[in-house]
Amino acid sequence: PSDDRGAACKSAGCETQDLCQHVGRHIIKYKGKDFIEHVKKCVKLRCPFSHGKCSGDGVLYDNLEEHLRTCEGLQWPCVWGCGEMIQVNNPGSEVLHMFQKCAKVKMGCPRCGKEMNFKEVAGHLATNCDKNEVDCILGC
Repeated sequence: PSDDRGAACKSAGCETQDLCQHVGRHIIKYKGKDFIEHVKKCVKLRCPFSHGKCSGDGVLYDNLEEHLRTCEGLQWPCVWGCGEMIQVNNPGSEVLHMFQKCAKVKMGCPRCGKEMNFKEVAGHLATNCDKNEVDCILGC
């Protein structure tokens, strides 16, 4: 608040911290649009998706939409239904999850047709698939 607002406030027996620094009015007198403006400009919210990854002092309500576009904690559940949460703002995290972690993504072996988790196919082809014929490097 400006100095004259602070002086007037003190002479009325109020503390200057009772004034909103952005709107310049007493916090207890906010109503309607003034209250909404106060919330947007002054109130910091803890990011509901932070999981300890967002900056410590919170996000202004007015900046929440922008914050959510870059929030490293924003997650959604795996679309294949394994129950794991996948980071939204981390490019490639869904594909990486599908290839390396997800227990629900199934596919058939391209040689024998046996159904298995996607992440198991390479190992199956290399060691367990009876229909995967590989030429011996020794010429056998």
